[in-house]
Amino acid sequence: MIIPRFDLAIDAPLLLRAAQRIARGGRHDDAGAVRHFEADFARWLSADASAVFVPSARGGLYLILQALRRTGRIDARRRFVIVPAWTHASVPAVVAGAGFAPWYVDCDDATLNAEVDAVPAEVWKQAAAVVVTHLYGVPARTEAWVSRAREYGVAVIEDCAQAMGARTESGERCGSLGDASYFSFLLTKNFTTLGGGMVATRDADLHAALREGVSDRPAPPGRGLLIQAVKGLAFRAATRPLVFGATVYPALRAGWALTGRDLLHEAFDEKITFTPPRGALACPAAVQADLGRALLPRLDAANARRTAIGKRLHTLLGGIPGLRLPSWHPGAEPIFMSFVIRVPRRYEFMRALLGRGVDTSPGYLSACHSMTFPIVGDTTVADDAPPVFACPNADALGREQVHLPIYPRLSDREVEAIAQAVHASAEAMRLGTDRESSLQSSNTLVKR
Repeated sequence: MIIPRFDLAIDAPLLLRAAQRIARGGRHDDAGAVRHFEADFARWLSADASAVFVPSARGGLYLILQALRRTGRIDARRRFVIVPAWTHASVPAVVAGAGFAPWYVDCDDATLNAEVDAVPAEVWKQAAAVVVTHLYGVPARTEAWVSRAREYGVAVIEDCAQAMGARTESGERCGSLGDASYFSFLLTKNFTTLGGGMVATRDADLHAALREGVSDRPAPPGRGLLIQAVKGLAFRAATRPLVFGATVYPALRAGWALTGRDLLHEAFDEKITFTPPRGALACPAAVQADLGRALLPRLDAANARRTAIGKRLHTLLGGIPGLRLPSWHPGAEPIFMSFVIRVPRRYEFMRALLGRGVDTSPGYLSACHSMTFPIVGDTTVADDAPPVFACPNADALGREQVHLPIYPRLSDREVEAIAQAVHASAEAMRLGTDRESSLQSSNTLVKR
């Protein structure tokens, strides 16, 4: 049995219809389609939410920071935005592009999310906002973050790029508790419109400022959108079991044998840059809004399957020496956008899994606290000597993380096969016999 690392959240018929519409030019000047999608999304998120469709999640974060500034929700004299040390590099890049200095918080060793008690009081006093990230679809303790931020007059931005549909400890959807939130609809997410994203808020004035930052007229469906649709169709075909086993899988094994690297991962990696936009952001195309409206009613059922698979893997993989599993706080409901295990010698472990038919990924997030991003606009911030951040958990995660396959199409039999391959690989590599992995295993805290 050969199991690909990933599958798309959109089926081939929808992709094909979208590609045909885009190729014909479609109906692109239809603001009504976009407004209907925004209204559907807002109702799905929370009874009192409002939403704005944006061209990208990183554009959405920038738009939120600017809107918070314009509405006076953040103190313009404050210089920092608190961000997780372990995140996608676009987050601190956007924060710097908006004129703030990122202040990095190490990830918790168990949940991998940043925890509120890790932020010193002196940092809260200088912070304008905090980005609370629900990493890998595991909810952060949003209620605790909001409570602490209110004490210091700090705005809360929820990063839901990997957590659309996850629920916090209080049962609320991620993205509905902070001052504002942003979501990503890239092709590989659990919900996609072939790119783009959404920003949401429950504050009427902030919603008005967000709306002003996006063009009223949907963009025409151009070449880039058609490429995404064609890429999606190719991806769907390549990840069918017979096709994957006959083509991609042997190519992956050959790449490992010849180079010792995951060539598929490298092919999709990107250099992170962010240039602040001039003027309003572009409004996504109407065809993207129609895709979103078609897929939104399917999301909760697909997420429920993700959650069930993640919890089943958690049970099947428990107790393996030297291997660490995802953790989450009591009452929270993760959607497992990724199922991340932690092992020493991760590339050796990935290669061992591939030899047993299980394709995996090392992931695209990074320990960002040692990176440098140019701060735009405020020379007093840019000229100061940057703080030196010690984030040992993020550094360790960068050496250890392996993303197992997890997507709704996986059968129970395939889930069992993944677990068997992990057990066999761990035993073959004797993970629990070296001192490092024994120490790591003993420190694991599982919160269920």
